[in-house]
Amino acid sequence: MAAEENSLEGHKVIAFAKNVDLIAQQTQSALTPHVMADLAYAGKGTEFTDELMGTSDPEAILDDTGDTPIGNVDKFRRRAFFMSFGDGQLIGDREKAEQLVDPTNAVVRAVAAGLQRFRDKSIVDMCFFNPAYQNNKKGEPVSTSFPAANIVAVNEWGSFKGKADGGGTAPTTQSGLTPPKIRKMLEIIDKSNIKGQVNIGVERADLNNLLTSTETTSSDYSAVKALVHGEINTFMDVNFVRMNYGLAPAVSGQAGQFKLPCWIKDNCVYKERILVATKIWEDASKQFVWRLFYKKMNAGLRRQDAGVVHIIVKR
Repeated sequence: MAAEENSLEGHKVIAFAKNVDLIAQQTQSALTPHVMADLAYAGKGTEFTDELMGTSDPEAILDDTGDTPIGNVDKFRRRAFFMSFGDGQLIGDREKAEQLVDPTNAVVRAVAAGLQRFRDKSIVDMCFFNPAYQNNKKGEPVSTSFPAANIVAVNEWGSFKGKADGGGTAPTTQSGLTPPKIRKMLEIIDKSNIKGQVNIGVERADLNNLLTSTETTSSDYSAVKALVHGEINTFMDVNFVRMNYGLAPAVSGQAGQFKLPCWIKDNCVYKERILVATKIWEDASKQFVWRLFYKKMNAGLRRQDAGVVHIIVKR
C-alpha cells in the first residue's frame, strides 16, 4: 500500500484539528475566555517569562536648591515552565477516519471536550493555585507561596448584615459562599490597584449556598436566583464563571472545605503551543485500525499574587 494511502490527507487532518480547537475554545471551555490566553504561542524554549515594572511616585519638592529626586523602579519577572500533554484515540476503518472532518462527529466532540477539560484544569492549577516562580537577584527561579492575606477564611463574616448600624453580632460558623465573603474578596482585590473585571470560579453548589444564605437580602434574592438559573453572569459587580464539577480544589486536611478562585483577567496568562501536529493514520501495530494523535505543551502564571484571591467555602 502506498505511503499516502496509510494516512489521511493533510487538509482533512487540518480540518479535524481546527474543529477540535474551535469547539474546545468557543463552546465548552469555561475559563479560557477569562484569562489572557494564547493558544497558538510561537515562542521557543522550555518556559516563558512575564516582566512587570514596580511603581514610581512623585514626591514634594520644598527646597529649590535641594537634591534632585532619584529612584530605581523595581522589576519583577515571573516564569512559567511548559508541560507536555496529548491525546490519542483508536478510530476504526478509513471510512470512520474520513468522517473526522465533520465538526458534529462524536469523536471530534469527545476529543474537543477532553481538551477543554484539560485546559480548564491547567488554568486552575497554573494561574490560580500553584506556587509562582519569580527570579531572584541572580536570575534564578524561586518558588513563592501564595500569600495568606489573599485568602478569605471559611468563617469570614466581617461585613455581616447590620454591622454598619452597630447592631447584631458576627456569626462564627463555617459557611459556604456568602455576600460577606464576596465583599471581603473585593476589598482585597481593590488593594492591588489592578484594573479590570473581577471573576470568581464557582460550581453549582456554591451558587445554591449563595441563594440560601441569610446574608442574601430580599432585594438580592432575584439576582442570585437568576445566577443559579444561568440567566445572568454578574452579581455585586463580580463575573461568575461556572466551572466544571471537581475543579475547585479541596482544602488539605479540612473535610468539606474547598477553594474558589477569584481573579482579574489581565493578571493571569496561559499559553499553549503544538509539539506534535495532529496525525491520523492506519496503524499496522493495531491490526491496521486507524488512529489519531496530537501533542501540545502548555504553561501559565499569575503576574501578581495581589490579583488573585482564594475564598474558602464549606459544602
